[in-house]
Amino acid sequence: APDPVQLADMARATARDGLIDPVEHLKDQRLYIFTGTEDAVVSPWVVNNTRRFYEELGVPAAQLLFVNKVPAGHSIITDNPEDNPLGANQPPYLNYGGYFQSHDILRQIYGDLNPPAERLTGRIIRFNQKEFFDDQFRASMSDFGYAYVPRAVEEGAPCRVHIALHGCNQGYTYVPYAQGQAAVKEAAPYGNRYYTTTGYNEIADSNNIVVLYPQAGGSYTAQVQNPEGCWDWWGYTSRSAARPDYYSRNAIQIQAIYQMLQRIGGQ
Repeated sequence: APDPVQLADMARATARDGLIDPVEHLKDQRLYIFTGTEDAVVSPWVVNNTRRFYEELGVPAAQLLFVNKVPAGHSIITDNPEDNPLGANQPPYLNYGGYFQSHDILRQIYGDLNPPAERLTGRIIRFNQKEFFDDQFRASMSDFGYAYVPRAVEEGAPCRVHIALHGCNQGYTYVPYAQGQAAVKEAAPYGNRYYTTTGYNEIADSNNIVVLYPQAGGSYTAQVQNPEGCWDWWGYTSRSAARPDYYSRNAIQIQAIYQMLQRIGGQ
């Protein structure tokens, strides 16, 4: 598994080089870290070392919620009976557990929140993502992104913004790849389920939170190998394999999402 001490040292060095913000800022953050006991995709030990990584960087234990006792597979948990069984490890990685994990995530990050809305008042806005990454193929991002905007926010109420990055196989354009070709006819209708059925919108609606859902897209070529439609956690967008930048402020996906935030903020 990754070495959390080594990675914390790398993070500090990257910050000293000005490639990420100062890691001292993490001390003020509230974190939610989850692994299911039935996860057969990402080892729970790796996730445990993610917790240790943040502890190494000074996040107090009182601000870090580590959930590792739920018998869930690799997934985000929902209250939708039509989703996969709780212990499943299969696309679209939405598993039925009788509650919305997204509500726990937002309560941990933001503190006390109003109960989720029983009926949504706002709307989902589709926007052109390509202008935020200059339509560069290397970005492996889809043409469109989405945002949920509560009605009160659209009418001028102050708000917060939460970025919800979908997992692998969960973007609206996801199709499986077979021998390097998009198997469009084999694609399951995952579509918009992540940004419409995971519970984020309901609790955001009653708490004046705009939820931004950027969208990664799959590709499988000599230039970009991302067949599962994942956000870049291993370097496929890096300009140089010798000097990876996918985790830095120079990363094409991070720059794109930052620019989306600037737009939402009116800049």
